[in-house]
Amino acid sequence: MSTYLKLTGVEAVTGGVINLNGANSGLATVHLLAGWAPMVAPRRVSRLGGHIYEDVVEHPALRIEGSSATECLTMLHLLSVALDQAQAKFDGANVPAVLLHYRVDGSTLTTPLQTAVLGSPANRSSLLSLQPTFNQETKGYDIHLTYPMLRRGLWLGDEDSEVSSSAEIGEVMTVTFSTGTQIVSPFDIEIAFDVTNTLRQIPPFLLFFGPSDKLAVLDIASGNGFFPNVTDSANKALGDAVIRYTPTDTSKKDNGVTSLQALGLTSRTFDIFAAVKNNSSSTNFALQANVFLQANDGFVYSTLTELLTVRGGDTDRQVVRMGSISLSDDALDFMPTVQANDASGSFDIDSFVFADIDDVIVISSLANIVTPNADMAGTFELRFAHDMLNRISPRAGLYNASGTTYSDSDIAPMSYQGNALLHAAGDSFSLLIMMTDPDNNYWRWTNGTSVMKTTATFRRRRAYLVPQ
Repeated sequence: MSTYLKLTGVEAVTGGVINLNGANSGLATVHLLAGWAPMVAPRRVSRLGGHIYEDVVEHPALRIEGSSATECLTMLHLLSVALDQAQAKFDGANVPAVLLHYRVDGSTLTTPLQTAVLGSPANRSSLLSLQPTFNQETKGYDIHLTYPMLRRGLWLGDEDSEVSSSAEIGEVMTVTFSTGTQIVSPFDIEIAFDVTNTLRQIPPFLLFFGPSDKLAVLDIASGNGFFPNVTDSANKALGDAVIRYTPTDTSKKDNGVTSLQALGLTSRTFDIFAAVKNNSSSTNFALQANVFLQANDGFVYSTLTELLTVRGGDTDRQVVRMGSISLSDDALDFMPTVQANDASGSFDIDSFVFADIDDVIVISSLANIVTPNADMAGTFELRFAHDMLNRISPRAGLYNASGTTYSDSDIAPMSYQGNALLHAAGDSFSLLIMMTDPDNNYWRWTNGTSVMKTTATFRRRRAYLVPQ
């Protein structure tokens, strides 16, 4: 089996396909010359734009062979047009994406791998490497060239079989694929909400996604601490209870320690978030995270986040980012510290979220999302579609899934901060949505009476740095 190398999506060609190593119907034949292998993309230093790996430039050596000089020059023109179209696509033009399909000789893959062509490299040189050979006497017509093209760094294979999991808002859902990946691969995730009442918008939220050992939720009321547990099932607390700090002075007060290793975390750099409520109209409360670690010398050290102030009068239940912790060794225990500026009022803590800085993706909605229909009841979904082959950036939005299947074009865009290109390596992954209920001032979003349940469907497209 010879090397499979084709361009697809080329508008100037009937059927959109140019075979770069074989015959082309009604057009010149193109031969892939010896000596070319795909470049291997390095990791990006910056994560801006969401992509983990750099774009790379390929220079395959080709020979165009035709029955006439016109046929050869036509193919040369089409190859140039394909690069122009690819660049126009990623400059925002409404044209199809140009994809490069590749399967190495001897591969066991049934379907060739794909990557998006982005156009010509910035330092593009002429396509011609040698003068064309047009010999009318021998009817020999060919053109030798190098074909410089800029492409995405990852090669994408078929989608793995989808897997699903369900959980209430505020609970971690975990899925495991039958096989893992060593290369960070993109995900297409649909999150269905079971809505029993009619609504027109959903509250702001925080979404966390990453490897299962890099994301965890701590129900702080489930441990042994110095702050008393207070039953709060009526307000949809995660474990039906919260811890409550009632100050008697203005000094810092520590709650008991909780084992982070018991949460299964393997991270050494992570963000910490907390679900909190200031019950006072005037007292300010400051919250701090204290993480203990045991170094190689056997001593136990601690590191702190900055004090985060929740001001008096701000009595809504809310999820706040406390800050980041970076450790040189594995974390052992966690202890929250609270300080009030007056000996009055009280402060409730429901739960903490620990999310690896490098491997867990955090998306924050900026505002309420207005639904595309007049009212929503039944099931609607948040959709995160990577579509790395056809779009510059991933598509994130909402659509009604009640009895109707909508295409990507029917997704109502949502306003968000963060990287909606959901990707990870490994085989086990977790997803968490933190969303309070502003209408009822509950810890978690509800259908009015019960906590909203979500079902997430995960589709992974296996990625390769080196085609196999």
